Amino acid sequence: MIVLAIQSLSHLSMKKIGILIINLYQITKPIFNQTVWTIFGFKFKCQQIPSCSEYTKQKIKTKGLVVGFYLGFSRMINCH
Repeated sequence: MIVLAIQSLSHLSMKKIGILIINLYQITKPIFNQTVWTIFGFKFKCQQIPSCSEYTKQKIKTKGLVVGFYLGFSRMINCH
């Protein structure tokens, strides 16, 4: 019983860490895009709605960390 409670707590915190990483990426993405535009002359443009990072966040919340990252990564591979 105690082991199950500890596992569920560690799983919940891993979800939060995964979502935090995606949030940090979403904050820094405009800076990165501007730098790439300035140096190389092209911009990354998202082709799907919701964006891959937002989709990954949603899947992490509903499916869990590992499956959510897998689904998000699969979507990014198809796009880029």
